[in-house]
Amino acid sequence: MGHHAARVKHTESSTQPYTPGRLRDGQGTADESGVADCLEVVACPCRKPFGVKRISFPRLKKNRPYLALSERASHAGETNGYQYVERHCKPLFGAGDRDAWIVRSVDRYGEVTIDPKGECKETAYSAEEQVYYVLAGDGTLDYNGQRTSVKKDDFMYIPPEVRHGMANPSGSPLRFVLMGFKIPQGTVLPNPPKLQIANANEVKLQTDAGHPASTQYRLLLRNRKGTNDKLDCGVVVTSLFMMEFAPGGTNFPHHHDLAEEIYMVLDGHGDMAAGGGENGIVGLRPSGPGDVYFFRLNSTVGFYNRGKSKAHILAVRSWYPFPPRNYQN
Repeated sequence: MGHHAARVKHTESSTQPYTPGRLRDGQGTADESGVADCLEVVACPCRKPFGVKRISFPRLKKNRPYLALSERASHAGETNGYQYVERHCKPLFGAGDRDAWIVRSVDRYGEVTIDPKGECKETAYSAEEQVYYVLAGDGTLDYNGQRTSVKKDDFMYIPPEVRHGMANPSGSPLRFVLMGFKIPQGTVLPNPPKLQIANANEVKLQTDAGHPASTQYRLLLRNRKGTNDKLDCGVVVTSLFMMEFAPGGTNFPHHHDLAEEIYMVLDGHGDMAAGGGENGIVGLRPSGPGDVYFFRLNSTVGFYNRGKSKAHILAVRSWYPFPPRNYQN
């Protein structure tokens, strides 16, 4: 991604609004440093660093390489760290994605579907933490030998070294987002805790002083030094949250110097903002349910709800470069 994409400043984020411009698919503009940013990496062969990558679940068939990979993965015993038994995965970022080089702190990000009466093999990762978010259906999580029922809007944290697997004893498909984050070598962690799980509907909506009141937040999960979220257990993952945009609402385009971010549009329609950071040109991309965006370091990130109903986005943010932490305390 080049030196510009990895540039680090002293503050994590800024919420200053930007004057929006527009970018065409696969076309880029340049910020003041002359670095190009692109709203759709897949369509652009440019060698310059990119600001954001976008994929849409409903329109994967238009992108043959992703469809082919998803078809292979759903029948393979093991593909790029994923293991499948009656399980289908759409790898979007990281492992299994042809553009895996784009992400730094993210090891894998994808949508997983387990067929009725299906299951996936238990597995464990020595240097990866994972977060699951259930999009639809009911299932069972096996966490270190203990089984727990899961349902729509449940989210859970899987630390490194813990064996885990998912099963679907129901008669309907189980769909969830799988998010994995790289634990830096040498990071010392405490013994695995008991399962950390909650439901998003149990988390109250609240505003953020740095953003307009037209957007409210459910603070789901934060790192282990956090105190305000429902679960405080992450290491590299520093924030998982749900945003609810009122009609005409926005969270104001802003940027994060020390974190990568992924947005998944769950419902509603609007314009996704992306650009070159603090002084960059902002591009707007029409977005709807199933669209997923990755934002690199210091990329402008934001959303404008253009619909007449509320819009919801599931967002996750992860540290890069990873700041030193002492998680034994």
